Amino acid sequence: MTEQQREDDLLAELLDLPDGQAHHAIGAALRAHVPALTRGDEQALLSAANAAGTPTLAPSPEPRAAAGSFGADLLGVVRRYPLPALAAGAGLALLLARRRGR
Repeated sequence: MTEQQREDDLLAELLDLPDGQAHHAIGAALRAHVPALTRGDEQALLSAANAAGTPTLAPSPEPRAAAGSFGADLLGVVRRYPLPALAAGAGLALLLARRRGR
């Protein structure tokens, strides 16, 4: 018994179809399938989605500061992650010290 025959038999059993009718029933169902959207509908939907733009999923907890606030952002990262910031600072200091030593 092949894999296809086993699938057809299982489907026939589930659908209460006589033996050998499942394959024909599947083919008829696939041929009768009508797409939910036509090509024109898909293009119209895509155009509407592009016009709407990218949605924001959640509002920002705090308004963004001015574009020149790199120091404020860096300070916020150091406050949120003190140990990784300390390790990164120590690594940067080590690299700069080795470079000056040459």
